[in-house]
Amino acid sequence: MKKLSVIIMHKLPNRVRLKLSEPIKSFETFRENVTKDSESIELKYSPVTKSVVATFNPEKVNLQEAICLLYTSPSPRDVEES
Repeated sequence: MKKLSVIIMHKLPNRVRLKLSEPIKSFETFRENVTKDSESIELKYSPVTKSVVATFNPEKVNLQEAICLLYTSPSPRDVEES
């Protein structure tokens, strides 16, 4: 099994774009896992580029917390279709 790698492609104080080595099987489930404890994060996913853009309110969530939430949610490979 290949390891999942995540590359920070771009970051701003209120936004970060991550490139994933594997596609997300169910983006809705992935989004729920990431945002269940923090409604201050919005996610967009491009299956073509396998990238996730997270936009957040830096007054509620800082950049490091947003990256940590994205990185520590269940692996996109492990998220099953609903």
